[in-house]
Amino acid sequence: NTAAAGSFTTLTATGNVGIGTSSPNYPIHVETSVSADWVGKFRNTHATEGSGVLIHAGVSSAVKSLSVANYAGAGDYLVVKGHGLVGIGTASPTSELVIQSDGATILTIGAHRASTTGPFIYSRFSRGTEASPTVSVTGDKILRIVGLPYDGTDWNSESSAIEFGIEGTVGANATPGNIVL
Repeated sequence: NTAAAGSFTTLTATGNVGIGTSSPNYPIHVETSVSADWVGKFRNTHATEGSGVLIHAGVSSAVKSLSVANYAGAGDYLVVKGHGLVGIGTASPTSELVIQSDGATILTIGAHRASTTGPFIYSRFSRGTEASPTVSVTGDKILRIVGLPYDGTDWNSESSAIEFGIEGTVGANATPGNIVL
C-alpha cells in the first residue's frame, strides 16, 4: 500500500519538516503511534567503518543535548547536558554521571562467565590531565566511596567512607596501597 508523499509529510514555510504530523514544531518532527515496535531506526550497513548517530548541540550546562523521556514528555529518564554531564533519573546532573532513583537498588553489575573472578570496577587516578597524566604519589586518594545522609538541610554530612589510597613509592607495576574505612 502506498500513498502520496504529502499525506504523511509536511514542509512548513519556516522550513520545519513533519512526518506523521501536519503541524511540525521542530526542524524535524516525527509523530506516530506504534505498538510493540520502534518509532524509528538508524542503520549504517558499512561492514567495518560504520558509525551511528552524531548529535551536535550547545555547550551550556543549561542545554540538553539528548533527553529520553516517557511518551508524554514528562520526566527525564536519561539526559546528556551540553557540557557533557550525564543524568539517569535526573535532569540536573552535577557530576560526570549522576544516577538518581527512589528505588532500593540503583545499580546492578553482573558478570556471567566460566572464570571464578567476578566483575571489575576500576578507578584510574593520576596527577595532571587525561591527555598528559603524571605519576601518582604517596597520599593520593585513588577512590572514595562516601555515604551522605540527608540532614534536613543538605547532603554534605559525611557519615561513612571507604577510601583507597597510595602509601609508598609508585613503581612500574607495583603500587603499595591502603584501604581506610
